[in-house]
Amino acid sequence: MPQEVIPDIQSLETVTERFNTLNSLIWEHVTTQSDTQMSQIEGQIASAHQKLTESLTAYESVMSSQTDMDLYQSDKEALSQFDALGSEVLTLSLSNEKKDRHVANNCENKATIQQVISALQKHREYNFTNAHGIAENVFAIKAAATTTSIITMIRAALIVVAVSLFITRTLTKALGIEPDLLNKAAMSFANGDFNLSIKVAKEDKTSVAYSIKKLRDTLQGVIASMNYVSEQHEAGLVDTSVDRTA
Repeated sequence: MPQEVIPDIQSLETVTERFNTLNSLIWEHVTTQSDTQMSQIEGQIASAHQKLTESLTAYESVMSSQTDMDLYQSDKEALSQFDALGSEVLTLSLSNEKKDRHVANNCENKATIQQVISALQKHREYNFTNAHGIAENVFAIKAAATTTSIITMIRAALIVVAVSLFITRTLTKALGIEPDLLNKAAMSFANGDFNLSIKVAKEDKTSVAYSIKKLRDTLQGVIASMNYVSEQHEAGLVDTSVDRTA
């Protein structure tokens, strides 16, 4: 797929601006009566014409498509006709013949100027439309990339959640009960309280909770036996003592 190049709108605007400046100076020369002022304007015209030529040359290096090139050629052709007109008008203006200078206002000359304006305007409209279309494509690509990124992040989050659930379920299965309940039971046993209920599944014979429950039941049995023997001894029913230092 060919790479899209955004047309150089600013460079073409510079060409248009410099043409308008040159055109204004030529007609200012026609309407000026003072030789001194005319001489000053001629210097300005030469400078403006050079800048216009430079801006046209600079635009050649930034053309973005074949259509852009074709429109550029139309611009140059129209400006070439305008140069011929400008030279003729300046010659008549320098002759200082008012009757001859009146030719500057005839329909043919106005048509030449309008041709340049139309060519540049058509070129500008193309550049704006083309740039707008490329900008829309860029925004569409950016939006698609953003959507893809969001989907990727959602998938990654779902994978993390799934792995976390798997680990939690595996750990819970190994522990037999929820970790916080198991911790509570262990703390109760450490404090000498063996009355905390531990519920495990009937088929559970291997979990940590099952082992602690069996240990609790065994300890409760031992403590009950010790209490029973102690009570019987104190009642004088048995001549037995329990070595509490063992």
